[in-house]
Amino acid sequence: MARVSYPESGDIRWEPALSTLKELCRNGVTIYWIRDIGRSLLELEVVKQAVKDDAGFNALPEGLINVLRDLVQTFRYDPDGVLLWIVLGLEDPYEDRLGVTHPLLKMNAHDRRTLAGEEFRGGEKQVGPGAIRTLHEPKALRRLTALLLQKEIELTGKVLQKAALPQALVERTREVVEEANQPPIAEDRHLDKA
Repeated sequence: MARVSYPESGDIRWEPALSTLKELCRNGVTIYWIRDIGRSLLELEVVKQAVKDDAGFNALPEGLINVLRDLVQTFRYDPDGVLLWIVLGLEDPYEDRLGVTHPLLKMNAHDRRTLAGEEFRGGEKQVGPGAIRTLHEPKALRRLTALLLQKEIELTGKVLQKAALPQALVERTREVVEEANQPPIAEDRHLDKA
């Protein structure tokens, strides 16, 4: 099976979005965690548009959960989708393939990853929680980040690139750094006269 790669898009939102999604894997998509660590995702237009008009204090976090749920739903039955569905806690409670119900958002990250490893390949071959976290989760998160930013770009029409500094500013900065690295000039009044 060929490996799928989801390269960084060059959009400055890539790293903050990916980092926040990693944190949500540790904590699950609970409202208070999203409010605490999810600023980079809550500021996305795609999340703001997912909010209902009559929504209250929890509107943006709930909007983010709905956006993530909709995005992961597009590949829900792929191993990446199964993993994210469980590790992020997008369905709470979750019913596994054997019909056992699991309160995902009350489970710690290790237990959610263990369950994801049991469900990962349809139960045919169990994958350990360490392999889920270190091998499979990063790829799945890159996939989700790419989909999220793709939706954002489709909605806004904007890719936020790092701005190139004007050459004059680069030159002046180099001069200041070079000047700062020069040894201090001794003044006559500070020298001991023998």
